[in-house]
Amino acid sequence: MIFLVMTIALGVFNAQTASSININAVNNTRYLTGADVTLKEAWASNADQVENDPSLDLIYYEPDFGVYETMPGAASAAKVYRNANISIVVKGGSLKGVNLCAIDTQAFGNTAYFDETLLPTHWYNYLNAMAQNARAVILSKNFKTDYGYKIGDVINYSLSSSESVRGIIYGFVDYWPGYAPFTYKKGSDGIYRETANYLIVANLSQVQDDIGIRPYEVWLKNEDGADYIYDYAEEHSIRYMTFEDAQANIIEKKNDPMLKSLNGVLTVGFIVVLVLCFIGFLMYWILSIRQRTLEFGIYRAMGMSLREIISMLINEQFAISILSIAAGAVIGFIASSLYMPLIQIAYASSDNALPLINTVNLEATGQLFALVLTMLIICMAVLVAIIRKMKIAQALKLGED
Repeated sequence: MIFLVMTIALGVFNAQTASSININAVNNTRYLTGADVTLKEAWASNADQVENDPSLDLIYYEPDFGVYETMPGAASAAKVYRNANISIVVKGGSLKGVNLCAIDTQAFGNTAYFDETLLPTHWYNYLNAMAQNARAVILSKNFKTDYGYKIGDVINYSLSSSESVRGIIYGFVDYWPGYAPFTYKKGSDGIYRETANYLIVANLSQVQDDIGIRPYEVWLKNEDGADYIYDYAEEHSIRYMTFEDAQANIIEKKNDPMLKSLNGVLTVGFIVVLVLCFIGFLMYWILSIRQRTLEFGIYRAMGMSLREIISMLINEQFAISILSIAAGAVIGFIASSLYMPLIQIAYASSDNALPLINTVNLEATGQLFALVLTMLIICMAVLVAIIRKMKIAQALKLGED
């Protein structure tokens, strides 16, 4: 029973660990990508003229965004202006390298991918609040904890010395589509160090009114796959400055050698333990049955049929096995819950934006129990065959204890 308990516990632990890591990798990839497809076209501008005459204003010529809105295969499209070099005046000085995400709230809500359980309230509530005021901004929570900002405060952020935007704080968030709260960089001493990222989410219309139209990204939500955007780019010979396909990134992540080797180690480890359990389980019951030959002979002399003896052994097996399997499953689930934080620590240097959540993979757990049940059925078949070949009727002899 102890052997079976440990086998089930290890199998459940390995299944939960593998599924949690795999699901987290997929969710993390989709979260950082932001949408099914994100791309950025090359914008034409008068940069050459400005270089010759610095007194001129830099003007960008916006491509036709309506093409993506009406593109067959795209469920929705959104303009997203992102800039990672924003400066903001904070208490005690100036904070540089802040991330700006300027959005059209309705289109962004229809297009972006986000797990609403990451925030205390549904993220649509933040978008609805921003839609009520063009000056409304949502800040990352580290603005509140590090610099004491609160809802209703006014902030001024700028792209350069001559381009400034004013915003009114409407809320704080820990997560936002495409936003990594922390990044990890390896220093010269080989140690990874954590750097906090700051985020400002603003209304795109207000940002464009204050600083003009700047090259923005196009985020797309697919109806069924991203083939349509590849066909469009090939047909019109378009080379995007940036292009991210969430599904392609997920496939690449699943094919990562580190992730595949981890899944392989967990799977092989469980199979080896299962085989050892199968062999030990079978050896124990074979020896036990041979030692109980006299007992079976007494049962036969008392009038029990061979079928009744076999039924008794099967009942013994299942009574012991069901209890062991239940205890092993409970121990495995408890162990996975206790040790999952250690796995999170081990993966902290891999730029995982989302917390590692211990997920229950019912399919993997079902396959695990199916394997164990198959093992028990095979063991029972072997034991029944051995019992049928035993000469139980000759086991009881006169004068034998």
